[in-house]
Amino acid sequence: MSFVRELYENQVRQHADRTEPDNAAFYSLFTRETRELMQAPRTNPGKEPIGKILHAFFGFGVLPGTDVRLARVMPAFGGTGGLFLVRVDLIVHGDPRQILVRPVREDGVWRVADIFYGGNESLAGYYRGITGH
Repeated sequence: MSFVRELYENQVRQHADRTEPDNAAFYSLFTRETRELMQAPRTNPGKEPIGKILHAFFGFGVLPGTDVRLARVMPAFGGTGGLFLVRVDLIVHGDPRQILVRPVREDGVWRVADIFYGGNESLAGYYRGITGH
């Protein structure tokens, strides 16, 4: 859980400072499988409207300059189907937002396998939708 707390503290700080992410450092936060999905070619590039804008860590509609604050990080309980999930409570645009992060150990390092934004929306689901994988 400390991995997720530190990750989100850094992401909130970088977002507030408008620090441009380093691609290698950004992708290193995710599992191999998730990285491959995120970097896979898009289906019908340029032919479809972009759709909703996704911030990988904060969810949809979080553009540069959006006020994002970290409220709480805690274990998630119930309905996890045996998955280890960490609940991240954010304040976005002054409104509460709850995110679930699925961290896993890969090669001895904690990495993000998926992030769930609510409803049926997740990081992996978003990239499956735009890559056809």
